[in-house]
Amino acid sequence: AVLFELVKEINRGAEQGMNITEAQRSLLKLVGVLGLTLKEKTKPTLDAEVFIRLLVSTRDDLRQTQQWQLADKIRGGLADLGIALEDIPQGTIWKYKR
Repeated sequence: AVLFELVKEINRGAEQGMNITEAQRSLLKLVGVLGLTLKEKTKPTLDAEVFIRLLVSTRDDLRQTQQWQLADKIRGGLADLGIALEDIPQGTIWKYKR
């Protein structure tokens, strides 16, 4: 149960944009000591993330000019690709759906 809580906290940190590299390394060491293995999640290339940020930024601009139809089209397209958007007062947060 403790491992699941640790994984949950690491994932929460990742969703908030925190650097979780060291926490992930520690988790892998701990899991290794216990004789367990974890599948490595494939991560999109940096180019994909840059493109996603560009789309999210463009969508924010469209929303500010009340171009709702185009903004919704971008949201829908990203959702189809497994990317969830959350609009907050400071802007938009994106994350991969699970």
